[in-house]
Amino acid sequence: MEQANKTTSAPTLTRVAVLAHLERDSELLGTALRKAGLQAVMCAANDPASLAKIMEHDCLILAEELLTPTLIQSLHNILENQPAWSDFPVVLLTLGGEVSVSTEKRHALRTPLGNVLLLERPIRPETLISAVQNALRSRRRQYQIRDHIEQYRKAEEALRQAEKLAVAGRLASSIAHEINNPLEAVTNLLYLMRTSTDLDQIQNYLETAENELARVSEITTHTLQFYRQSSRPAPMLLTEILDSALNLYHPRLVSAGIKVERRFDSVMPIYGMTGELRQVFSNFIGNALDAMR
Repeated sequence: MEQANKTTSAPTLTRVAVLAHLERDSELLGTALRKAGLQAVMCAANDPASLAKIMEHDCLILAEELLTPTLIQSLHNILENQPAWSDFPVVLLTLGGEVSVSTEKRHALRTPLGNVLLLERPIRPETLISAVQNALRSRRRQYQIRDHIEQYRKAEEALRQAEKLAVAGRLASSIAHEINNPLEAVTNLLYLMRTSTDLDQIQNYLETAENELARVSEITTHTLQFYRQSSRPAPMLLTEILDSALNLYHPRLVSAGIKVERRFDSVMPIYGMTGELRQVFSNFIGNALDAMR
């Protein structure tokens, strides 16, 4: 639990993917980013392998002139596979000018890109860097959300494991008690057999000892059924599973003076995890025993 509650330090993000229209634009963008301490990674719009690695970076700078239906579809396919916590930032360098039919078409074309920040050219280097840094801050928060989700998942798993251990501990204590009673009886019967001279009485003691050992064998058999289970669903009868769980608790039920009425309808086999269902029934029975005290 301590591990799950640790605060994750914010990662340093510097990798910026660049899809520029001209080589000159690539050089200018790369120079501006490097002066700001950022790493510019040039990608090729016509290279599927290069596009596939865009999500390995922290944000994307994209020139609007490159947008074609093919490129939009490629980027959309990449972005739609993001995990739920992710909203990959895209800085789109748009063409300057007034709103027209052409600009409206370009707007509709870029809709599938999602989280897009528009920068109209010509643009000052400091404005570009400010926009990129804002995008990186947004991405950093997304990574922090990812880390919190992962920490929560680990904490939830730790709680589940702790609950399983607690159930196993209660079950082990119950089994130890239930096995100890017949073993004590066998010890006493052995003493009586050694000290008795009546052969008939010794025979009775022997039969009783055998019955007690059969009880121990039955308890261990039912106990092993909890753990020796296939990892895949298998055909099973719910009535048999419930019977085995009740048999495991039989000594405790008797000692507590609790009468169990079994009213089972005829059922068909179902597919399921027998070990897990047996554990569910065991939990119900154990909780009922504790509550009835």
